[in-house]
Amino acid sequence: MGLGNPIGALLFSGMLAGYVYDTEQAKQGGSTCMGPDCFRVAFFVLAGVCSLSAILSLILTVRIRPVYQMLYASGSFRLSQSSDH
Repeated sequence: MGLGNPIGALLFSGMLAGYVYDTEQAKQGGSTCMGPDCFRVAFFVLAGVCSLSAILSLILTVRIRPVYQMLYASGSFRLSQSSDH
């Protein structure tokens, strides 16, 4: 889990956004890219990945909910109400 952020930054920020920017810059023929087309494809790819991850997170939440209901219903994870302090 610790490598998720660095790998995602490398893939999406370094490789994808850089490639899209360079491609649009070559289309425009200048030394810099101007306008919203510079990162439009990268934005749509990242929006799609975020949407997919939100959907997968909802599916996981729905699937795991009965397990947590069963665990907490048995009382094994409840704190004792008596205080010995």
